[in-house]
Amino acid sequence: MGQNKLLVETSVACKVATRDLPESEWDAVAQYLSASFDFVISPLTFIEILNSIARGGEQFFVSKLKRLAALSPMDLLNPTFLEMPGQFVLREVLG
Repeated sequence: MGQNKLLVETSVACKVATRDLPESEWDAVAQYLSASFDFVISPLTFIEILNSIARGGEQFFVSKLKRLAALSPMDLLNPTFLEMPGQFVLREVLG
C-alpha cells in the first residue's frame, strides 16, 4: 500500500451487479480507480453488507455475495480492513 485509500460505501456495493450498476461497468470503474487508490474495507460497511445478505431470502444469497466482492474488487482473496472506529480513536487520541 502507500497510495490513497478508497472504501466502497454500502449503497454502492448493494448496486453492483444490478441494472443500476452492471458488473461490467463496476469492473471498469474499479480498474480505473485502482491506479490511484488502494481499496480498503470499513468494518461497519462489511457488517451492513452481511446483514443485508442474512436478511434476504435463500434464492438471493448467491447474487448478494457480489456485494461482498464489491468491497475489495481488486484483491478478493486478500482484502484490507480498516480498524474499528473505537480502536482507531483510542490509538490516535490516547496513544
